[in-house]
Amino acid sequence: MEYLIKNKLMSITGGSFVKDEAGNEPYIIKGKFFSPTRKKQILDKDGNLLYVVRNKYWNFFNKRAYIYDASGEKILTLLKKGFKIENRFHAEDYIKGNLTIEGKLFRLGYDIIENEQSIAKIRQEFKLMKLTDEFILVTDNTDRLPFLIALVIAMDNIKDNIENDHDN
Repeated sequence: MEYLIKNKLMSITGGSFVKDEAGNEPYIIKGKFFSPTRKKQILDKDGNLLYVVRNKYWNFFNKRAYIYDASGEKILTLLKKGFKIENRFHAEDYIKGNLTIEGKLFRLGYDIIENEQSIAKIRQEFKLMKLTDEFILVTDNTDRLPFLIALVIAMDNIKDNIENDHDN
């Protein structure tokens, strides 16, 4: 199944939304007003907190984002080392084993690999008039969907952080 994850165009808090193939919004993604760490919450339809994603406060060389579960326990540190052109993210401190997000140079697609098995794919939509980031998450792993959405948000936070560094 495919899920569209897109930053809201007009959002003071930096929120995003998720839509399934039928146009339903199965999860809510709330940002925080003026958040230097780009903190976002992933909530179910009833408003229950599932995950929190935020960047490391000071990111100089290695860009990091953290994913916390609803109880506040850190379950993953997503890390991008090296240069902007390398299309790979690494997970540290992942409580379920080994996880990487791999892409090819100049390719707008990624594989999420957990313990040496592909569990999802991500396509980043390319548009000439790009106003917001837009990702398509492809997975049949619906029981892990909120975590996978949190992973895409963490990856997007890191990419935005890298782009902001290069704009300055």
